[in-house]
Amino acid sequence: MLERIMLTAAALALSVTFAEAKQYSIQYGTSCESATFKQIKTDPNLWQYTGNGTDLCANFIGLGFKVKAKLEGLDSTWLMFSIHSNDGDFFPKNVESVAVQWPIVSGSHYVLYGTDGHSVQVDTGGTYTVLP
Repeated sequence: MLERIMLTAAALALSVTFAEAKQYSIQYGTSCESATFKQIKTDPNLWQYTGNGTDLCANFIGLGFKVKAKLEGLDSTWLMFSIHSNDGDFFPKNVESVAVQWPIVSGSHYVLYGTDGHSVQVDTGGTYTVLP
């Protein structure tokens, strides 16, 4: 009987963990670009990225991980995403990386990295706002 109770408790704990997968939506600075991050239920460190925008604010999709790193002088935990443009073409127009400071709260930092095919550089950065 005790084994059955323990197995039931373990199953409930797993279902609660999966049911509580996090999702956040933010806006980068004052740009027209916004993004939604969804935690992958089977791995709490793996996140899905969906960016929203058009024209100069191209749509981006990608995957990322939660990591501890020092970026732009900030020693912090970050969600690091590899993203590519999903603006209607079969092949991605742009491949970039974005780091979003964790925990997700308004006023935290983001850094967008781009590449010219030879090197990686900071494209932009600033603070973000959590959307309702």
